[in-house]
Amino acid sequence: MTDEQYIDITIEISKNAKYPYGAIVVKDGEIIGRSDDATFMETSMYSHAELEAIESASKNKSLYGDLKGATMYVSCEPCMMCMGAILYEQFDKLVYAATLQDSNDNYCPEMITNIDELAKYSKNKIEIVKELHRDKAISVIKERGVSNEIRGGNLLMKDNLSMDSKCFYFGKAVDYSKYRPDYPIELFELLKKEYNLNENQTVAELGAGTGKFSKIISNYVKKVYAIEPNKDMLNQGIKYCDNTNVEYVLGSAENTNLKDHSIDIVFAVQSFHWFNKENTKNEVRRILRENGLFAIVWNDWEDKNNEFSQVYFKYICDWKIKVTGQKYQHKNVEERKNFFKNQSYHTHSVVHSRQYNFEDLLGLTKSLSYVPKESEAYYEEFINGVKGIFDKYSKNGYVTFDFHAEMFTGEI
Repeated sequence: MTDEQYIDITIEISKNAKYPYGAIVVKDGEIIGRSDDATFMETSMYSHAELEAIESASKNKSLYGDLKGATMYVSCEPCMMCMGAILYEQFDKLVYAATLQDSNDNYCPEMITNIDELAKYSKNKIEIVKELHRDKAISVIKERGVSNEIRGGNLLMKDNLSMDSKCFYFGKAVDYSKYRPDYPIELFELLKKEYNLNENQTVAELGAGTGKFSKIISNYVKKVYAIEPNKDMLNQGIKYCDNTNVEYVLGSAENTNLKDHSIDIVFAVQSFHWFNKENTKNEVRRILRENGLFAIVWNDWEDKNNEFSQVYFKYICDWKIKVTGQKYQHKNVEERKNFFKNQSYHTHSVVHSRQYNFEDLLGLTKSLSYVPKESEAYYEEFINGVKGIFDKYSKNGYVTFDFHAEMFTGEI
């Protein structure tokens, strides 16, 4: 069989795999290991296709540590971890289809590495055949789109949870659209007065989610491009913004798919913390017109004068650390400052309130990216804690949030 035929097998495997990746190990013209070998597979954050194929070959042929002379065929370029395993096992040859960048752009974020540099550390010289039948592999990755469970290894994970916006918001779009707070009209009137927001302008929102901001600002401008990488959120946004001048685009902050110098104002609303800052800055510069504006917008839930808000906010922040290992980080002032030209930007804030009964508070809470879904571990424990806070601070069946809509504007 040829390299083309073998790589097609990995692409076929990827179509039915838990994640859209497939791999096989070939030695002496025989397939001796497959990533879809059901005799040993188990769920693990390290269960990448390449490692599963190596495990299959080692067990099936009793070849632990003896894969020298074999070829690894994989539907997507190996990550750092998998490339390390390939080199450790002294494969003679590696053939892959899609690139890590393809995976990053269409499925889940990847730690992009230079496998040629890694190969220099191999005990033996390895031949690398790149991007063979790449388009076929990309089409599978795109078709699979977003999964509610994601490929591990390159992402910080704990109990199958991830920090990735493309994957981790899957299944949360309805709650997000229904229960997240709106943005106060005063914010848009300020944009009109201070920045000449007008009906002749075209704006873009990066990480537009379900369209809460885009739909409101569409009343003030000619056109809104809502850029969203999560298909679940995008589909909800299309419904929510129906019959408006909002056009949803499947893309990311780093790759918007918009034309050069076509946008007057770019907004990052409740999304800036997800971005690769350097790549996003380059993309924003590309799509902004001369003298264009960039704006970061947050609905901040924490109010120092509202005890309920403080207690609730601390509770969800503690849970974020428990679930993801990371602190709540949207107030990273240095990241914000470094994004703007000459570290200079203007700050605006508008306070607005909303009452929530327990059903509403539960929906709001479940819309958070890092909150366990009903089928996942910790869900009942987490929700019981929210119920306890609600019971303590509710009056006549309601609690009140005093949201601070904050906007940071400047040049890039």
